[in-house]
Amino acid sequence: MSVGIPDFSWAIGSTDDLGLLVEAVAAWREGMPLDELRQRFEFLELDEFADALDRGEPTSSQ
Repeated sequence: MSVGIPDFSWAIGSTDDLGLLVEAVAAWREGMPLDELRQRFEFLELDEFADALDRGEPTSSQ
Protein backbone atom coordinates (compact mmCIF):
# COMPACT_ATOMS: atom_id res chain seq x y z
CA MET A 1 0.00 0.00 0.00
CA SER A 2 1.33 3.43 -0.81
CA VAL A 3 0.24 7.02 -0.46
CA GLY A 4 0.80 9.64 -3.10
CA ILE A 5 0.69 13.38 -3.23
CA PRO A 6 1.76 15.38 -6.28
CA ASP A 7 5.40 14.59 -7.13
CA PHE A 8 5.85 12.26 -4.13
CA SER A 9 4.71 8.82 -3.00
CA TRP A 10 5.81 6.39 -0.32
CA ALA A 11 5.00 2.90 0.88
CA ILE A 12 3.06 2.68 4.14
CA GLY A 13 2.67 -1.07 4.50
CA SER A 14 1.86 -4.34 2.83
CA THR A 15 -0.30 -7.38 3.40
CA ASP A 16 -1.24 -10.53 1.53
CA ASP A 17 -4.81 -10.19 2.79
CA LEU A 18 -6.79 -8.24 0.18
CA GLY A 19 -9.85 -8.07 2.43
CA LEU A 20 -7.82 -6.48 5.21
CA LEU A 21 -6.38 -3.97 2.74
CA VAL A 22 -9.87 -3.02 1.56
CA GLU A 23 -11.00 -2.61 5.18
CA ALA A 24 -8.03 -0.33 5.90
CA VAL A 25 -8.74 1.86 2.88
CA ALA A 26 -12.44 2.05 3.76
CA ALA A 27 -11.66 2.97 7.38
CA TRP A 28 -9.26 5.70 6.24
CA ARG A 29 -11.81 7.09 3.78
CA GLU A 30 -14.43 7.11 6.54
CA GLY A 31 -12.11 9.29 8.64
CA MET A 32 -10.68 6.84 11.16
CA PRO A 33 -7.86 8.65 13.04
CA LEU A 34 -4.30 7.49 12.33
CA ASP A 35 -3.82 6.15 15.87
CA GLU A 36 -6.84 3.89 15.45
CA LEU A 37 -5.67 2.81 11.98
CA ARG A 38 -2.28 1.84 13.48
CA GLN A 39 -3.94 -0.25 16.17
CA ARG A 40 -6.47 -1.98 13.96
CA PHE A 41 -4.32 -2.55 10.87
CA GLU A 42 -0.91 -3.59 12.15
CA PHE A 43 0.49 -3.98 8.63
CA LEU A 44 0.39 -0.20 8.17
CA GLU A 45 3.65 1.65 8.76
CA LEU A 46 2.38 5.13 9.53
CA ASP A 47 5.34 7.26 10.56
CA GLU A 48 5.76 10.83 11.78
CA PHE A 49 5.47 12.14 8.21
CA ALA A 50 2.00 10.58 7.97
CA ASP A 51 1.11 12.28 11.25
CA ALA A 52 2.39 15.63 9.94
CA LEU A 53 0.38 15.24 6.73
CA ASP A 54 -2.70 14.38 8.76
CA ARG A 55 -2.24 17.59 10.77
CA GLY A 56 -1.72 19.57 7.54
CA GLU A 57 1.91 20.32 8.43
CA PRO A 58 4.05 18.06 6.21
CA THR A 59 7.05 20.38 6.25
CA SER A 60 7.35 20.11 10.04
CA SER A 61 8.79 16.60 9.72
CA GLN A 62 11.02 17.12 6.71
